[in-house]
Amino acid sequence: MKLKNLLKEADEDHEVKMVQQQLLVIARAAVELSQKVGTMEKNLPAWIQGHIAQAEVYINQANAGYHEL
Repeated sequence: MKLKNLLKEADEDHEVKMVQQQLLVIARAAVELSQKVGTMEKNLPAWIQGHIAQAEVYINQANAGYHEL
């Protein structure tokens, strides 16, 4: 294999590992936040609700669009 191809494969592997790490961090943060919020009805600040809604949209869009890559 040419050096250029080897370097490209190394870069691609790094990206996958980075994405896997980021998804693990997101999953852990989601579980932690879910535990903090709990199940009791309460008023959450609008900015928290907005961030959660936006994160949901982004993750769902990435998941739905992945097959197109």
